[in-house]
Amino acid sequence: MKLGEILVKNKLITPETLRSVLERQPSNLRLGQFLLKQHLISLEALESALMEQFWRLNGYWVIDQEPTQSVELSIFPSIKKK
Repeated sequence: MKLGEILVKNKLITPETLRSVLERQPSNLRLGQFLLKQHLISLEALESALMEQFWRLNGYWVIDQEPTQSVELSIFPSIKKK
């Protein structure tokens, strides 16, 4: 998955922002560098997205969404949420 797709999926930037940035991105800067330079994302957000990208590329990423409460409760029926 491309970095821009991950950033949009995680709601760190909008699809419109991604399109605009890709049109203006200089060829000598990578997407993450340009987003940082434009102050559109934080360094922590970039690091997290790059880590997710690495995990996905290497087959370690298997969950796309947070588990829902019903899933958690069905896995651990003896644990009650307060």
